[in-house]
Amino acid sequence: KSLIERLQTKKDSGNNNPAGKIPKPFVFSNDSVFVASISQMAAQKFLTSTGNNAEIEKLFEPYKDYPSAAIVDLKTIFGLAAPLMLKRKSQEEAYRSAEVLSMFDQLISYGGRYTNNYISGTIELTLVKKDENSLKQFLNLLDLLNSMKPKASTAYNR
Repeated sequence: KSLIERLQTKKDSGNNNPAGKIPKPFVFSNDSVFVASISQMAAQKFLTSTGNNAEIEKLFEPYKDYPSAAIVDLKTIFGLAAPLMLKRKSQEEAYRSAEVLSMFDQLISYGGRYTNNYISGTIELTLVKKDENSLKQFLNLLDLLNSMKPKASTAYNR
């Protein structure tokens, strides 16, 4: 409940968000499922589904033996946020930033097993190109991020 309160928009928060350009999530839960989405209809349909949706079953199949699992669709989130993030960048900066953002697919977290006073958990970051070596993609991502850093000034100050 505390998490739901933090995620939902508060009417009296005095938010300085101009014209509400950043979508606020809709948050719903029942006894076992917590859903946060920028689409109220999608979140409600997901929560009220009878559980025999083949796509949902396929999505969560690898994590069915864990007490908790969360899958965040980074590709969609970055796709929605990119226009706001790239708005004030030069054309080359925007291109490079968009290239970085387009590399991400999902963030998956699962775990929650309690053994010997320890709760285990795993976080996976999946990238878009499934057929390309992940380490190579990660190194390319680091190289791209490094190329975006502001260059040190070569001017000599007296």
